[in-house]
This record gives sequence, C-alpha cells and structure tokens, in this order.
Amino acid sequence: NGGTLSSGASGSFFFTVKILSTISSPTNYIKLDYTTGGFDGEVESDSDFDDSAGTMDVGDRPNDAEIRAVVSFDLPPELNNPLVAISSATLRLYDPANSGKVNEINPIHMDLIEAGTSLDASDFNSTIYSSDIVSPFNLLGDGSYTYFDVTSALQDTIDNSRQRFQIRLRPDSISADGGADYVVIATFEKLPRCAFTPGSSPST
Repeated sequence: NGGTLSSGASGSFFFTVKILSTISSPTNYIKLDYTTGGFDGEVESDSDFDDSAGTMDVGDRPNDAEIRAVVSFDLPPELNNPLVAISSATLRLYDPANSGKVNEINPIHMDLIEAGTSLDASDFNSTIYSSDIVSPFNLLGDGSYTYFDVTSALQDTIDNSRQRFQIRLRPDSISADGGADYVVIATFEKLPRCAFTPGSSPST
C-alpha cells in the first residue's frame, strides 16, 4: 500500500503516481524532473516551433497559425517495464496568462503522442496514440491549477515499452481574426516533478 509522496518542489507539470505492482524491489519513491530543451515546447501550423521558451502557448498567432504545446516526461527504469501496473497518475498544469479571445480556442484537447527524439515542426501532426486522453477542458490563463487523471495514458505508455510519456495540447478551434488568441502554460514556475510510490508486489 504506500501513500502519496508529498514534495515541496511542486510545479507546472506535476505527477503523483502510485504503482500497484512492480517486478523490481520497491524503493521509497522516485522523483523525475520533466525533460527540458529538445522535448518540451510549442509547435505551430506554419512550421514554426520553439523548444527553449520558459512558457508555452496554446491557441493561435496574429497570422492565425495554430499553436500546440508538447510536454514530455522520460520514464525511469522502474517504470520502463510492461509488468509494472499503475493504480493512479495525476498531471497538473498551471496557466498564468492569456491573450485575446480565449473562449474561441476552448475547450483544449490533450492527446497521447510520439514526438520522437527531439521536438521539431513535424510534431504539430506527429503520431497520435490516443486522442482526448481526458475530457476536453477549458484553460483561461487566470493563474489557476488544473488537475487531470492520466492513469490510463501512462499505463498505455508503459505497456508499449515507450521511453517517454508525451502529450500534446491543442485548441478546439482558432478564431482566424488576425489577432493573437492563446493561453499560456508555465514551465518555469518551479520544478515540475514525477513522483512514484511503490505498492504491492505482483501476484502470480
């Protein structure tokens, strides 16, 4: 059984994960920072992309190019095994600001994707393993935190022996009004973490 890990280093992207069963010897917990430059960033429909900014936008630019955000977590060796079972996984997003008509880009969709070995322009339309891994949701850029149950998506990543848990956030539509309409997702506020709490051993 094992409780939820409490950490002072919470942040924009935050996992609380409970492992139901594992073939490895359990440890107290494992903490993992989100991947930086090269895996996280924003991609646009006009082939522009940025993998180094301190924030990521979701919505559209003044030229009406659609903006999508990609977030990646490397899985530690303890989770890189299809015999590991997850009982729960929660992702937290922090959206501190907005621009323009955010009501026209909501709701936001979250897809489980394959972004390859580095972020590039092609990741605007990269492989989707599963669309809408959570129900479409609104982001208002009002400085609030939003929590998502991503247990099934993380389990799918583990079951298929993928090295990274990668999601893409996309607007439902764009306003195409010649203005910038987007919400901002912070990546720099504090260190995002993945936290894993081992549970019981697998039954045979």
